[in-house]
Amino acid sequence: MKEIKFKKEGQIARITLFRPDKMNALTEQMLVEWRQVLEELKDDKDCRVIIVTGEGKVWSAGVDLSVFQRIKVEPGFNMHEDGCAIMDLLETMPQATIAMVNGYCFTGAIGIDAGI
Repeated sequence: MKEIKFKKEGQIARITLFRPDKMNALTEQMLVEWRQVLEELKDDKDCRVIIVTGEGKVWSAGVDLSVFQRIKVEPGFNMHEDGCAIMDLLETMPQATIAMVNGYCFTGAIGIDAGI
């Protein structure tokens, strides 16, 4: 994984948004990786707690605006679909989920954070 750090110790899983140089701004790659980790964890009977945090001094600045220079936002926009899937997963995970918000949290990141 490139934009998400994932570590599981015993019954605790830690997901870290890992783009500190860009204030952990959300990208297509980050959302795909985050969704994959949650999909795996939802069936993990040994995991009891999921903590989501950001690397550095910011939880997330929200969507990386440079994404919109490359991608046209229209129905079926993958980032939107992945973001909604992440929110749904976080709201329905069998584990306790904790948003360890360490600093700023803006735009789309607030929506995801609300699901935790």
